[in-house]
Amino acid sequence: YNNLICFHNSYYIQKNGVAMGTSTAPQIASIYLDLLEKQLNPSVKPILWKRYLDDIILIYEIDMTDKERQLNEISQFLKDYNKLHEKIKITWNYFDLNYSKRIEFLDLKLKVENNTHINISTHQKLLNKYLYIPYSSYHPPHCKKGFIHGELLRYLLTNNTLLGFLQIKSLFWKRLRQRGYPPNFLKPIFRKIRFEDRKIHLQRALENNFKFTPMPNRPAQKRNTSIFPFKIVYNPLYRNITSYDLWHGIDFNDDDIKKWFTRSSFKLCWKNSINLGQLLITSRFYGL
Repeated sequence: YNNLICFHNSYYIQKNGVAMGTSTAPQIASIYLDLLEKQLNPSVKPILWKRYLDDIILIYEIDMTDKERQLNEISQFLKDYNKLHEKIKITWNYFDLNYSKRIEFLDLKLKVENNTHINISTHQKLLNKYLYIPYSSYHPPHCKKGFIHGELLRYLLTNNTLLGFLQIKSLFWKRLRQRGYPPNFLKPIFRKIRFEDRKIHLQRALENNFKFTPMPNRPAQKRNTSIFPFKIVYNPLYRNITSYDLWHGIDFNDDDIKKWFTRSSFKLCWKNSINLGQLLITSRFYGL
């Protein structure tokens, strides 16, 4: 109850959910949905069930001798999912080899080819305005080169065909030219990302996601996935605060949430307090 907005001189308070843009919102949403999903017990088990926030992909293997019954049970499961919470509704898109052979998941388009393999390509939303940093911006050159290189690398990883990669690469070039980027600035960056190097970049991405690169002269460490940042305004009195201090005394309404928090480790992070300069910059001076 601390998210306030002012609109036409009237103040409103957000009573449900977490404000978009809050640093902890994705983690809170994932934890909450995970606890809700534990209530489900589908009779037909999916062979793949992956979720990133509210984007979910389910893959089922259907026994053709009992197809109708299994499809009805899957349909009922999807309906039950939307009954978990009155304010959480998922729109399902069906991927059936006999009908629709194409779905979107996150920034990917998945398409079945000849019922034998899946082609992936980059999915871009219709409302995307592609308002990249303009070339006339005062950002230093390495910032502009960095986001272009990163976006090209993402296109390389999310397209497993040469044609798909070249098409999205060409669109990216045109959009950057519309933002004022000259060809001489773009060509060296575009030449570095080649489709024939895709396997190398895929291997690097896997290593970065699942391995810990040890620092020089330090033993390798195992990644701890239960450490979460807790960001507060710096105060020397809080320097020796512990995870127990953070959560002790809080009245948790849900025992599962309480168990999750109490067995997790939190890393205390500091942020600067608001200064006078920031207050002056963000203030609105009426009548000027």
